[in-house]
Amino acid sequence: MTTAYPPVDYAPLIDQIKAYVKEAGLGAKFDMAVGFVDVQTGQTASFDGDSKHLSLSTFKGPLGAYYLWLVERGTVKPQASDDALLVAMMNESDNGATSCVFKHVGGLAGFNDWLAAQGMTRENNFIARWQNWGCAENGKTTLLPPDPRYEGKGDPALNLPGNYAVQTCAPKRQRCTEAFAPLELAKLYARIYAGAVLTADDTTRWLNWMEKKRENIAFDKLLPAFAPVRAYVKNGFDAQDAVDPLNYYHEAGIVETPYGVYTLAVFTQGDPDWPATGPVAVVGKLVYDYFADAHRGR
Repeated sequence: MTTAYPPVDYAPLIDQIKAYVKEAGLGAKFDMAVGFVDVQTGQTASFDGDSKHLSLSTFKGPLGAYYLWLVERGTVKPQASDDALLVAMMNESDNGATSCVFKHVGGLAGFNDWLAAQGMTRENNFIARWQNWGCAENGKTTLLPPDPRYEGKGDPALNLPGNYAVQTCAPKRQRCTEAFAPLELAKLYARIYAGAVLTADDTTRWLNWMEKKRENIAFDKLLPAFAPVRAYVKNGFDAQDAVDPLNYYHEAGIVETPYGVYTLAVFTQGDPDWPATGPVAVVGKLVYDYFADAHRGR
């Protein structure tokens, strides 16, 4: 028998996030987007979460799920090195390992098609190119070709515009060769957690790859030390440099609490203080407190 959970009013939570962004004093370049799913009720909440943002390494969590999905269908035959590569990709964010995982699953296009098949919009969720890091195996380094549908010619059949127009991300209209909409990523994680994507065994395996110690993520940073939570998270980050003067820090994943489970994706850019985890930690606490208060005693 399935437990019916009454809906929660999440509008006040979004108001709290809006107020924080307005009052944080992080400067005109600061931007935040948030996507949230209450796994118990199925409700979603968003603060600019439908917009397309530079994904950075947050895509590596879904890529690990895609690998398992292909193995389940016999499309990919596991190699002896795969476990080590997947752990390095999802726990250490190793880019060379990521290139090898892409190589083993057949490249970028299949992953982009899978994201679309999972209900994510093509124009907002994709990896157009991953060419800067090679896969070093058996004494040979392989560079991955881009997915040409997201490049100059586009793909009219998929409503993907040409002239690289799809590679434009909010909020500063900067070019992005890898992109996610935070709310869509949170929805994907809710589906994976609910067992709608992988078998039970592979869902557990994927969660083990995703689980992080509390000291290694921002979502839990401001929670009380005794708060009994488990977080399955993949982050993405990039420090300002001569090419891009903005700091980026994102986290996305699944949070288990004594009161239930939610998924959360928080993307930030323009925080002047590196490592730029502070705003994500604040939102992580706002969401946890609101969720716990809403579900406590149900």
